[in-house]
Amino acid sequence: MKQSREPLIAALAIGLLAGSSVAVAAQEAPVEFTAEWAFGDSIRSGERVVDEGVTRWQGEVWSPEAAVEATDPRFVGDVTNSWNHDDYEDGSNIGAVTFTVRNDEGAWLMEPHLTLNFPGSGPWPVMDVVFVGEGAYDGLLALVNIVTTSGVGWDLHGYIVDESALPTLEPYQP
Repeated sequence: MKQSREPLIAALAIGLLAGSSVAVAAQEAPVEFTAEWAFGDSIRSGERVVDEGVTRWQGEVWSPEAAVEATDPRFVGDVTNSWNHDDYEDGSNIGAVTFTVRNDEGAWLMEPHLTLNFPGSGPWPVMDVVFVGEGAYDGLLALVNIVTTSGVGWDLHGYIVDESALPTLEPYQP
């Protein structure tokens, strides 16, 4: 089973976004970037099942517009968004979301991100996520803060880093 890098990378991303000094060995320094994605068309509407007060949506896939604007060309390309979620009668929902960005050079695959939304909070307004590079981006990670913008799309702010430059962490064992 593949171990998720999300806890370690999220901690590093928070430190980088907060401006702390994180030592990176002799590798290239992280490259900061921003991008804007606009909502797009549905590729697949998925299946809706109601089960004892829970509405389960499975298999939804959307195609946001390609990057409206990006400061790094590696994050411009065909974007897809996959989302499964359970909606509860009180207005809350729990979901799993992922994005993929593909272009001629390679792809960025977002590790699945779990979302929890309380009644009235709207769909996952802020996410700190990890994209794993493929193709020309193999060995790179993008640590990204994604903010949902008032019904028009997403604003991204992140760093592209060499995966080998990340610090390692072993959980404490008493």
